[in-house]
Amino acid sequence: MRTVAMVCLAFALCGCKAAPPTQQVSVSVHGPGVPLELHWYRNSAERRALYAQVYALAGETVPTLAKGLPDNSWGVILDVDETILDNSEYMARLSITGQEFSPATWTAWTRDRRAVALPGAAAFIHAVRSNDHGRVVLVTNRLVAECPDTEVNLHEQGIEYDAILCAPNGPDGKPVFDKNPRFALVKSGGVASLGRLNVLAYFGDNIQDFPDLTQATFGDASHFGKDYFVFPNPMYGSWVGNVYR
Repeated sequence: MRTVAMVCLAFALCGCKAAPPTQQVSVSVHGPGVPLELHWYRNSAERRALYAQVYALAGETVPTLAKGLPDNSWGVILDVDETILDNSEYMARLSITGQEFSPATWTAWTRDRRAVALPGAAAFIHAVRSNDHGRVVLVTNRLVAECPDTEVNLHEQGIEYDAILCAPNGPDGKPVFDKNPRFALVKSGGVASLGRLNVLAYFGDNIQDFPDLTQATFGDASHFGKDYFVFPNPMYGSWVGNVYR
C-alpha cells in the first residue's frame, strides 16, 4: 500500500535484516545490491503461496459472513498496491538505478500502467461480485490525479470493482492518506453508487488498511483470518518507522 510511509522510508529496503549469518543467501543468487526483501517479494514461491492462501481463505470465509444478507447490501474493501497490484517492478527500478522513492517516479510508474495482478486477487473479486452478489470497493492512497491510470491498469489486469476511492485532497490542498474517513463513507452511504453498505471484510498489506489500526495501536489480532485479511510486504510500509529491536 502506498502511504506517506513510502515517502518516509527513503527506500529503506536495505534496512531490513534478512537472515542470521548462518543462513545468508549468496549475493550472486539475486544480483549485487538487490535487497533480499525485494528479491523475496519478486521471486519467492512463498510469496505466491501466501497470496493464494489468503485469497483462498477469504473465498471460503466471506460467503459464510454474507449468508442470508440481501444481494448487494454488503461488500468488501480492498487496498490496491501490494494487495491487488504488484509494484515490485517499480521498486526494482529504484534499486537498479540507485534512486529513492519520490512522488515523481511513483506517478511516472502509475502512468506506465505496468503493475500486474497478484495471485488470487482477480478470481476472489470476481467471485464476490458474480457468485456471492456482493460489492467490491477499492480504497487506495494513490492520488486522485493517479486514479485514471490506476483504473486502466486494473481493468487491463481483469480486476472488477464497484467503486474506487483514491486519496482525496484536504482543505489545505494536500492529500489525506488516513483511510478511516473513506471507510466510514462507504458504510454510511456516502458513495452514491453504492448506498449504505455492510462491510464484511477488509484486505491490505499495511496495518493502516484496517479500521482504526496503526503500528502503535495494534494489539488485538482476533479479526485477522475472520474479517481482516493481511498480505506480506517486506519492501515498505508503516512498519519501517518502528523501533528496531
